[in-house]
Order: sequence, then structure tokens, then C-alpha cells
Amino acid sequence: MLTKLRIQNFKQFDDVEIELGPITVFAGPNNSGKTTALQALALWGFGISRLADVPVEKLMEGFLGQQVPVVERSELTSAPVPDARMLWHKLRTELSSDGRTEPEEWSDIDAFDISILADGSSHGQDWQREIRFAFVNEASLEILQKPLSADLLLAPTMFLLPSMSGIVINEPLHQPGTLNRLVGEGRTAEILRNLCFRLYEEPEKQGWSTVAERMKAQFGVDLLPPRYLPGSGLITMQYRERNGYALDIASAGRGMLQTLLLLAYLYTYPGAVLLLDEPDAHLEIIRQRDIYHLLTGAAASKGSQIILATHSEVILREAFERKDTVIAFTGRPHQLTDIGNFVKSLSLIPAEDYLLADQRGWILYCEGETDALVLKAMAARLQHPALPHLHLVFSKDIDGNEPSEAKKYFTGLREAYPDLSGIAVFDRVSKGKLEDAPPGLRIVSWTRREIENYFMQPSTLAAYARASSKDEREAARREQIMREVVQGNTPPFALENHRDDFWSKTKASDEYLDRIFAQYSERAGVPLQLRKADYHLLVQYIPEDLIDPEVTEKLDAILEVARHAKSLEE
Repeated sequence: MLTKLRIQNFKQFDDVEIELGPITVFAGPNNSGKTTALQALALWGFGISRLADVPVEKLMEGFLGQQVPVVERSELTSAPVPDARMLWHKLRTELSSDGRTEPEEWSDIDAFDISILADGSSHGQDWQREIRFAFVNEASLEILQKPLSADLLLAPTMFLLPSMSGIVINEPLHQPGTLNRLVGEGRTAEILRNLCFRLYEEPEKQGWSTVAERMKAQFGVDLLPPRYLPGSGLITMQYRERNGYALDIASAGRGMLQTLLLLAYLYTYPGAVLLLDEPDAHLEIIRQRDIYHLLTGAAASKGSQIILATHSEVILREAFERKDTVIAFTGRPHQLTDIGNFVKSLSLIPAEDYLLADQRGWILYCEGETDALVLKAMAARLQHPALPHLHLVFSKDIDGNEPSEAKKYFTGLREAYPDLSGIAVFDRVSKGKLEDAPPGLRIVSWTRREIENYFMQPSTLAAYARASSKDEREAARREQIMREVVQGNTPPFALENHRDDFWSKTKASDEYLDRIFAQYSERAGVPLQLRKADYHLLVQYIPEDLIDPEVTEKLDAILEVARHAKSLEE
């Protein structure tokens, strides 16, 4: 059984360690590395199988620094790529794209190798094997051996099985060598009947009987024995439905074929490691739980290990309740300890957000992108030290101005990055909604109705109108029109007092600025110059004496969070 995996320089992984158990479930959003980890395991198994061709006596001698023959890229069926460089993290091999050696400071060739190190235990003996791959050219690579020993013989047989997409109509009988090759290549559509035939041909037929019984229990069908037709060289196989009709196995649904395939592997290759990429893909939700228990039970009875990647919340919860090993691919792969927040985060947080959280170390929540733009404009207007941080910020929109959404989102991210910091700046909300923020997240809100209320003053709008034309007469005309439009849409008492509640309680964007700019555009005879997404452009025209001190307070709070994240990084 494999107990730990370390991957270096392979695809999206620079250097990660993953704990493994008898049943291990990889869970996480799309493009988070689940399939890449399965491919790394399969690649390790491929290297082990190639080393198995080396005579045992030479293995026992240590065989330091020796190489097996060059491997063609096309042989790596578990990780197909059009160019071998694509197997390397950031495409960084010992050769540059033009074939020249990299700079001298990258002189250690080991730094460029793909390294896959597996720990395991077999027959009461612990072992550790490392396989390295070195780049040769875009079509080939070498397997580099570290000092070898007899523990190579303890490594398990391994199969990577992608989700089954169908089955061939005609399947010839394959000789053992061909069948093993097709199995190793994951060509599941071409081997299902052969696997079942091999099971059926066992002297005691115990494996076939067990598989048939379990398929009947799950799908209510009777598997009929596979038959070899010498005349055509084909294997045929049927199943009988509850109504008594016998149908070719190709007529079965994908969920049934997928289950039969996995059971056939488990009983044909006892003691193997099965790497399953989304085995639940063709199963309805109500059957996912049953199939998970079926496969894990079969694996236990046959001494096999299952490592699977899934998006199924059903399987994830079952694995957690059974105390199987669950690895969360959110941020760096890590063993899951709290399933509740993780399941919620899967539906909220895309993989790229975990990457940004890792790179930035802090996050800014606002009601929308326009609010983030306004904050940058305010920092620029005040020459506030928060400006460079805001230029590089990982900003996330929270629709509906709901702090509870920011709390859920941040909690999910922090499960992956315990040191993550964050600040949420919302339009005015009740004090109660600002409470109970998760550790690491600071939640603040504007005292005015929304952020646009801080630059809706008549003098700001007039200054903008005047600046919209370089011609002095036209500029004066536009300014006058804007003042008239503002006067026609603003209560007299508010015009006389810039501290009146009108300026803080009105929804500035929808109820005021939208109307102002629509009327201004019509009267001035110019295209509609500003919409809500552009309102941040008004910030530069706020008279200095009308910039509310609260703006500086919010920027100070943002700066504090950003600097805290920076200090942790350093």
C-alpha cells in the first residue's frame, strides 16, 4: 500500500506532499490538481514497471546513475501531452525553448528533473522509491534511477482508470501481453469484455460469481457469462434485464458499465492500486453512495488500494464519515479536517481564487468591481500609501452587499490558507451584520448609504463637466448645464447645506447620479459620458475640503491588513 506521495516539478506542482490511505479521496474545484496527482502516481508506476526489466542482481548492486532506455512521450498514456515540456512545472527543463542550456546559475540538473517519491508498506516491510524523469527533447525523456535496492520488488501494480465514456461494439480476445498493455494505457472501452472473460475463465469462478451478484444487487440485471467466438475471434457478453430480455453489454448505461469495469479490475488484479478519475461521473446521486461502499468493500476484501478524484459531495461526506483519507485540493493539497466549510467552499470558490489567495496573502471584498475602482481612485486622490497594495489586490465582488457571503467565502479560503488576511468594505449595513467575523477577516461599512455618496456633491459634478471639454466656452457651457441639472434634481435645503441627510441617505448611484448624467447628456447634446462603472472617475474632482475623513479611515484599515499579510510573507 502507498502511504505518502511527494511530487516535484510536475505540471502545476512545484513541491507537494500528499498523505495516502487504503481509501483516499481527492476533492477540490476544477483545475486544482486532482487529476495531476493521479497522473503523477501513474507516472511513478510507469517508471517502476520500466525498472522491473532490470535484472534483480543488478538492482541489488545499487545501479547508481544508470538509465533505462529513452522513453517516448507517446508511451506516457496516463499524461498525454503534445510536447514533453508540458510535463514540467512552468515548462522549466534543463533546456530552454530554443535548445540552449539555461543560465549557469541553474547548473544542478536535479533541479530540473521531475521527481516522484512514494512511500509504501508491503508484507510488513516499509519502503520508499523515487523515480526521476529528465527532459531529452519535445518527444522523449529519460527515467533516472536513484540507487536501487530490492524494495523495488515490493511496489504494487497500478492502474489509472479515467471515467468510462462507452464501449466498443466488437472486442477481440486479447493475449495477456496485449491486454496488460491496453489496461496500462487506460483504454477501458476496449477491454471490459476481456476482463470479464478472464474472471470467468478462472478455475473456481469465484471472482466472476461475486461480480455478477453485486451487479444484480445494484442494477437488477443478470450478467450472462462472456463467450469467445473462435470463428471471429471476438468476445461477446450479454445481460438479462428484469423483463427477461437479453441485451448486449454495449446497450448498458454508462453508470452500469463504469461499475462493472471497476469491479472487474478489483477482482482481476487483487492487491493493485486503482487510480480512479471521477468514477461517479455517470452515476445518479442516489447511487453514488452505494457504489462507493461497494468499491471500498471490494478493495478491502481483495487487499487493494483505491485513490480517487471526485466532485461528488455524496462521496466526500461518506469518505469523511468512514474516516477514509480525504485530501482537499484547495491551495496546497492537505488532509481535510472540517468537511462542512470545505463543501460550502466548493460551490463558492473557483480554483483560480485559491491561487490568487496564495500569491497575494490577503483579499479585499466589496459589493462590486466599481467599489474597488473607487477605493483605488480615492487612494490616488489622497496619495495614500494603500495605493500600491490596491493595484495588486486580490479583490472579490460580493453581490447584494451581504457580509455573510464574505464570511462564508473567506472561511473557505482560510481552510486552505490559515494565515490569509482579509478586509470587507461594504455599503452601509446594520451593526449586527458586521459582527461575528471569522478570524483574519475585518468587516467595515460606510456610514453613508453607499460609496458613491462621497463624491456626489454639486461642486464635484460641476468640476467634472467643465473638465470634459478643452474649449473654454464649451467647458463653461457644460458646467452651467450641469449646475442647472443638479439644481433641478436636488432639494433646496440640501443645496444650501452639504451636511444635510440627503447627501448621506440617498442611494447616490441609482437615485441621483444616473438621473443627473442622463439629463445632462440630453441637454448638453453629448453622448452619455458616465455610467455606474465609470463613476470612480469623479473622485479626482472632489474639492479637497469635501473629502470626508472616513475615506482616509477606510484606506488606513486596508493598508493595515495588506501590511500584515506582507509581514507574514517576509
